[in-house]
Amino acid sequence: MILVEDDEGLRVALLRLLRASGFSACGYASAEALLDDARAAPADCLVVDVHLPAISGLELVTRLRRRGLRVPAVAISAHDEAGVREAVRSGGVERFLGKPFPGRALVSAVNELIAAR
Repeated sequence: MILVEDDEGLRVALLRLLRASGFSACGYASAEALLDDARAAPADCLVVDVHLPAISGLELVTRLRRRGLRVPAVAISAHDEAGVREAVRSGGVERFLGKPFPGRALVSAVNELIAAR
């Protein structure tokens, strides 16, 4: 499981939640940090903030898929509006959660996506 979230407090909390739910998860503060990490292991699922500095979460998913990483993704955003939801859908991201969301909603979305693979 790979989580990309620029808000450090939220990133730490979500990593704690995912790990407590039985997932092996690593977190990155930016898309660039993940793209530059040669040690990044293949993942079962991506959780990405839509609005990251420099490279957006949606662009990150596109780049990773071009590199051959074909894993389902959950996009998260504080901007829960129609335009963001449409961008997520058209970007090929399988799930969207508007912040704030209950932890169980993220765990459920990740479980569903992994089970569907």
